Amino acid sequence: MKRAVILMILVLMILPSLNADMIPTGEKQIQVNNIITNINDFSDYVFVSYGNINLGMCPIKVINSDGKISTDYYKGCSVSVYAIPKSKYNETLISSFDAKEYPSSDEESQALINLLLRLDAKKVISDIRVYMTVSESSSIKETTNYYTIDLTQVKTEPDKTINEKDNMRLLIYISLSLISLVIIILLLWRRKKK
Repeated sequence: MKRAVILMILVLMILPSLNADMIPTGEKQIQVNNIITNINDFSDYVFVSYGNINLGMCPIKVINSDGKISTDYYKGCSVSVYAIPKSKYNETLISSFDAKEYPSSDEESQALINLLLRLDAKKVISDIRVYMTVSESSSIKETTNYYTIDLTQVKTEPDKTINEKDNMRLLIYISLSLISLVIIILLLWRRKKK
């Protein structure tokens, strides 16, 4: 009996963590893209992104000249973008930053922020969405957020968002709705005729 109770307690402790990465019932995950539209206007800067949870799930990534912010982040990452002057940028220093040296993720985040401050990094975007779910019935299959940055301010919202839709799914839903409407009208018309 004691074993059964202990086993039940263990199962109840493990279940919530198993559910953490599951997509809620009735929803689907869609691709989220984030693009800096004017990144090439700042040729004297290197842009990096990272999430503030921990570097294992939310690593530092350099943003290329296409302006596309990496989508390889864990869904819980609150991603920010920093502009570092090329004269201060040190790829070795950033890539050698070892998260294992810090006992907690708060200390790790603070150490990384201190490193970015030493490099005169300026935060230009914060709270970028890298994960999104929509209703199963939604025709949206991908969303792209566009940011136009300015080194004097921190963006928290995209300037423009474009949703790419699965037109076939939309066409099926519209067709089914129209067919249902025609059937209802025919049934009502027949009933009225009698």
